[in-house]
Formats: sequence, structure tokens, C-alpha cells
Amino acid sequence: IRATYSSPAVSAQKPELIEPLPTTEDFSFQSLWFFTGRLRRRDFIMKNIVVFLIQVVLFIAAASMESLHYRDEWYREPSLWLFVTGLLLGLSFIPMYARRLHDLGQSAVWTILAFCIPPLFIPFALTLLCIDGYPGENQYGPDPKGRNYIPTVKVAT
Repeated sequence: IRATYSSPAVSAQKPELIEPLPTTEDFSFQSLWFFTGRLRRRDFIMKNIVVFLIQVVLFIAAASMESLHYRDEWYREPSLWLFVTGLLLGLSFIPMYARRLHDLGQSAVWTILAFCIPPLFIPFALTLLCIDGYPGENQYGPDPKGRNYIPTVKVAT
């Protein structure tokens, strides 16, 4: 069955959405360093996977440099490059975990505590992977899933 509008007065009452649906966060290396806002589970998992894969590639490159004996000069020391890049990429996990905690409505102080006490890190990371974020807006920003989105309908009069 197809509905048709027979008069201009009826067609003028057709509802129109005026707000777009919220979009998810795009992956960028700049977003790895922000502490503000919220990070949903899917983006959290994807960013962790990408950073982990970059670390694996760098480790393989450093191991191949080690096997080729490029130790003539200090800047060709593979373990030095691996340490520096691993440190920078490892530090990028702290803002990601802080923003994921913000999605749960918690303070980022728990991130520092979990990174400083190694036995707490694995349960902490599993908790962030399993628990759904706080629905709706909280003190850290709007819901990245847009669960509090209510379309605004404009009816012409």
C-alpha cells in the first residue's frame, strides 16, 4: 500500500528531521593523545588493536636490524629505537583508557592507578572491554553512541 498526498495542506504536515544522527569518532593519531571526551568500546578496541599492530611491526623491524648488525653508530641501535617508539606508543594507551573510563562515568585517576600497579591492569582492561558505557550525557560529554538522541520533528503550520 502506498500513501499519497492529495493536497498541499496535507503534504505540508509531512515531518522533517532537522538534526543529523551522531557519527562515531574517526581514527586519527591525534585522537590518541586527548584526555577529554568519551570513547566507546568499539573505538577503544580498534585503537588498541592498531597501536598493538604498530608495536609488533616496529619490533619485527628492530629484530631484523639486530640480525643485520646495524650497530655501527648510536642512532642505528635497534633497541634504542624500539624503546623510544614503544614508549611513545605505550604512553598513548593512557589517554585511551582515561577516555574509556569517562564513558563509564569514572575519573581518569583509575588509569594511573592501574598502570602503576601491574596486577590490577589485566582486570582493569577486561572491565573496560566488557562494560557498556553510561547511557546519555555525563559530566565528561555526550554519549558517543547517541543513545539520548531524540529526533526533532518540525511540522509546518
